[in-house]
Amino acid sequence: MSTREKYCVKQRPTAGSRPAVIGRQREYNRAMRSLRGVLALALLAAMAVTACGSEKPQATPTGRASSPVSAAESTPVAQAPSPAPQFPRPAPPHAASVPAWKTVTLQLIDEQIDFTRLPPDSSVTFTPIARSDDQPDQEVQDQLVLLEAALQTWRPGKVADPVQRVRNLLYIPAVADVLALPTESYIPAVVFAHIRQVVPKDDLIKILYSIGVDAFAGDDKALTDLGAVGLPGAPGAEEVHNRSGYYAVKLLGRLMGRISAQ
Repeated sequence: MSTREKYCVKQRPTAGSRPAVIGRQREYNRAMRSLRGVLALALLAAMAVTACGSEKPQATPTGRASSPVSAAESTPVAQAPSPAPQFPRPAPPHAASVPAWKTVTLQLIDEQIDFTRLPPDSSVTFTPIARSDDQPDQEVQDQLVLLEAALQTWRPGKVADPVQRVRNLLYIPAVADVLALPTESYIPAVVFAHIRQVVPKDDLIKILYSIGVDAFAGDDKALTDLGAVGLPGAPGAEEVHNRSGYYAVKLLGRLMGRISAQ
């Protein structure tokens, strides 16, 4: 019997063979039904995929397809501008180059200095100044003439810094006073006259005030060159600084008209 004949028996089966043929036919029918079920499910799945692929996104009122991103997310958010970097303002170009003494005013001087508290010029022990009609003896007069000439070339009296220059010149009467030289009361007038010649009055007023309120500032290198102006030597620098401050205020009072020269 051929292979085909095994599944398609055309002749009428005999009584003994009928149950086996019917069993095989039932198995065949069940298999076909299962196959048709599988095919039906596959067809439905294919149709569903085709339907999903053919759907178009709904159009928005403007005609554009709606985006999965919300309007709030798609709208650009304006960010606050970054603050400008802060830099320290530079000081005015002239601020650092102006010496402190140049900022002194007449009002400041009158507020800070009481000229009535100065020791009298007639004192024989502390910062004396001879009267203009007090004539020295010849020996003292000769020394004053030499001093006046020496001041013209004395190097400490020609330094570039005007405040230090005046300090150096005021050291001369201060040293003579500390040493109690015969010339002590006459030297201030000679030195004052020279200072007024080499320093403009407006500047000198400010410089003398600066020295008077801070007598211990500056250097005292000039004390090593006192022999050039006829002085024997220098005493302690501290007392020289102190008395030079008093002489500065006494000359200041004369320039401002606060002290009457005798």
